Amino acid sequence: MTNLISRHKRWLFPLLGLALLAPFTPYLDLTISNYFYNADETSFTNNAFYSFVYHYAQLPGFIVFGCAMVALIASYFKKSLKKHRNTILVLVLAMAMGPGLIINVFLKPGWGRPRPRQVIEFSGPEAYRAFYSPNFGAYTSDKYKSFPSGHASMGFYFFVLAVMGARMRNRPLVFAGYSIAMILGIILGITRIAQGGHFFSDIVVAA
Repeated sequence: MTNLISRHKRWLFPLLGLALLAPFTPYLDLTISNYFYNADETSFTNNAFYSFVYHYAQLPGFIVFGCAMVALIASYFKKSLKKHRNTILVLVLAMAMGPGLIINVFLKPGWGRPRPRQVIEFSGPEAYRAFYSPNFGAYTSDKYKSFPSGHASMGFYFFVLAVMGARMRNRPLVFAGYSIAMILGIILGITRIAQGGHFFSDIVVAA
């Protein structure tokens, strides 16, 4: 049992932390979003900085994914890349399965969670829903896609470098992976909360 926990601690501990945090997320969601909400103008913040982050901070993830795709294809033609194919494949699958398939194809379209700017507490028409209370198929509108945050997941994508570094016993890669993931993920997360696009819990789950 101890060996099993040790082998899977990278996934078990975050899941346990999320389970412990879950009961407090309704309060945290509304309190944190309220900090960025202007009641007088009934709107959220969207200044030039947040706009820049929204449009461009995902680029590092797309660049890494694009380079990995090119390298993966090239590995079938260049012998020097063949030995690195599995490593390259991890970079491709982490993006395709995480931000791509799981978040943007399965969860966001079907979870039925209104965004902060769409809930009653912030002058919207819908009732707030906790992230653990899905409303499958309740909304046909394109707009009710708060859970989880696709933008933040593009920043947290770089955790894959930390996982790869741990397997390769490469400490600089582990440090780089954690650092880039946390910096980009948090910046993107704060931006989307400030814009009224996501709740705090949407960002946490995206990580």
